[in-house]
Amino acid sequence: MKKLLSLILSALLIFSCCSAAALAAEPCGCGYTPRVHVTGMGTPLYRTLPDGTREQIFPVSGDAVKRAVTASNVGLLAKYLLTGNTDAAVEAVEKIGSQIIGSWQVNEDGSIPEDTAILPETSALPVITSHGEGSHWSFEYDWRRDPLETADDLNAFIDSVLEQTGHDKVDIECFSMGTVMTMAYLSKYGDSKVGKLIISFGALNGISSASEPFGGQVATDKTQITRFILDALGYDPTQMLVKELILAIDALGITGLAAGWAQKLVDSTMDAVYKSAFTKVFATLPGLWSLVADKDYETAKDLLLEYDGETAAKYARLIERIDAYHYGVQTGNEERIKTMAANGHNVYVVAGYGRQMVPVTGTKDLTSDSVIDTRYAGCGVTCAPLNTPFPADYVQKVNDGHDHISPDRQLDASTCWLPENTWFIKGIQHSRDCDWFTALCDKLFSTDEYVTVRSDPEYPQFVQFHYTTGKVTTGFTSANEQLTAIPDKVTELFGENGFFTRIVRFLTAVANAVKHALAAPFKALKDKI
Repeated sequence: MKKLLSLILSALLIFSCCSAAALAAEPCGCGYTPRVHVTGMGTPLYRTLPDGTREQIFPVSGDAVKRAVTASNVGLLAKYLLTGNTDAAVEAVEKIGSQIIGSWQVNEDGSIPEDTAILPETSALPVITSHGEGSHWSFEYDWRRDPLETADDLNAFIDSVLEQTGHDKVDIECFSMGTVMTMAYLSKYGDSKVGKLIISFGALNGISSASEPFGGQVATDKTQITRFILDALGYDPTQMLVKELILAIDALGITGLAAGWAQKLVDSTMDAVYKSAFTKVFATLPGLWSLVADKDYETAKDLLLEYDGETAAKYARLIERIDAYHYGVQTGNEERIKTMAANGHNVYVVAGYGRQMVPVTGTKDLTSDSVIDTRYAGCGVTCAPLNTPFPADYVQKVNDGHDHISPDRQLDASTCWLPENTWFIKGIQHSRDCDWFTALCDKLFSTDEYVTVRSDPEYPQFVQFHYTTGKVTTGFTSANEQLTAIPDKVTELFGENGFFTRIVRFLTAVANAVKHALAAPFKALKDKI
């Protein structure tokens, strides 16, 4: 009797498990593919202190900067400036750098220390109670890690979404460094669980502001510095005040002096700093190596990790990790994306251009979205120098029967990996919200049709973002709203961009800022009276 009862209970258990499995595997009929958003390099990192509390180490806090910029460290820089003592400069750079960003440091083999990580709740798998049109879940990660390890976490995340929603595919929109993680995932796990793919403002092919410094190409230029600062500022009265002050300083030649001093500091400390602080803090991070473009990769390895046999042996496991990503993923991205598109996946690319790159690169006048150069984010696009049109006799490189030259003649999209499915937004800043881009993504995700740059006149291949309004127009204006012209000669005192003209504009900006600041108090006082 007991044996019979055991058999019955076992049969019931097996039946219930099979029923549950069948129920979980039953396809969802909502008609909307769930979306996974692979985020950029913005997830905060924390260090666990001995008392168990957590301290944020990325993004860098103002307190960390204050702790690093001590009288002692400033004194070392002053000593270098006055005496040219290179040892003082190296010591200052190492101390300031290690105190601000030294806590990002990982182990020599590229593995992450146990006491630093993103928050557990941030890295947890999603809990999905309902889904439908527009439902999406964000995948976040520790950007320092080996992307091929992060790919394992992304695979588990996608599996969790599929299991909880009853779907067999997800659509992916990956942004910035998230494109690196997505390419690592696709190379390791394939595309069988992926429907549509949007690669937006992507770092998948590298970033010059990381790649060239890793390769020893570091430069400071007054025009680039001024343009970058102006790009970062907006148009309210206070920011206009700062803009005019910067332009007045530039007209006096102070920016040029500062840039020259900074370049001298870089040149005099490069070798010593690169082989100590830079390698220790930056070059041990597999995630940052994923941002090194192919043209700089081997040079950077020689400079930072393989400059002698002892160093190469010390970092052997790290080199193995970064080679696996670089040669196993990054250099195969073009073939991977073209193959996905050829096999029926709707693959799209969106990039920005027309803004000054972070002014630390040896290659000047790269057009970018302020963080990622368009030549890499645009997946094969041909770019003219920043804010400069192609020569009058330039003809697009690939004659496919369609016009792929931007209205300002600064981009040639005919050379893109997917020229019919790649969009460009002029003037947009990396990470800046844009309703037009959001609407474009919704359109691309909501239809099974493989949308092209000619499918809808509201979404042409090239559009222009306007910083003052936050809106996009399909027609281009002749003036570049983001980049203010910088006078080449201080002697041009009274011209449109002359020094005295700028002083007048600066004083006007002061008056406007004061007026703006006092408007609310005066109104409150008036209302009381």
